[in-house]
Amino acid sequence: MNPQVGYPSHAPSGPAAPPAPSRPVDRLLARILDGTILFSPIVLLFVVLFGVPLFLSLASSEGNGASEEGVLLWMLLAFLGYALATAATGLLTYWYAVNYQFRNGGQTLGKRWRRIRVVGVDGSAVTPSQARKRWLASDGVSVLGGIPFVGALLGVYVLLDNLWLLWDKPHRQCVHDKYAKTIVVKAADG
Repeated sequence: MNPQVGYPSHAPSGPAAPPAPSRPVDRLLARILDGTILFSPIVLLFVVLFGVPLFLSLASSEGNGASEEGVLLWMLLAFLGYALATAATGLLTYWYAVNYQFRNGGQTLGKRWRRIRVVGVDGSAVTPSQARKRWLASDGVSVLGGIPFVGALLGVYVLLDNLWLLWDKPHRQCVHDKYAKTIVVKAADG
């Protein structure tokens, strides 16, 4: 008689190991596609609202020179345009990153194209809180970019944040992944 038949295994059962980390090139290509999707409408809107009127105004002056009032008006419009573009970019990237990552299995359109997804470090589905933290530590800090000196420091931070995955072991996490306790992994086929 075999004593093993009919008895459950006593092997430890913990959470399944998360899939392998994604390749850095896949993350880069996904980011490029997501950026193109997000920023094309903003750039087009900015050009239509501010660039075309400025061009027409300069073309119509025909060497008459610009008045002080005209220059100040364009400086004000440029500042308002920058503020509007910054606010629109912040809202749009927040909606896109948080909504897509939480509601679509950790995938934005770029991540879906590259077959990668965001998960918790334990392999669980990304939570709304984690998606918000990823956005805040990645794209959300850009809102502060217009502040002198802070903008320069943010440039260094953004560069380090995105390069961090090249030397991080074992999960290839960026700084924003570490803050949110997430990893980007290869998506299961199918």
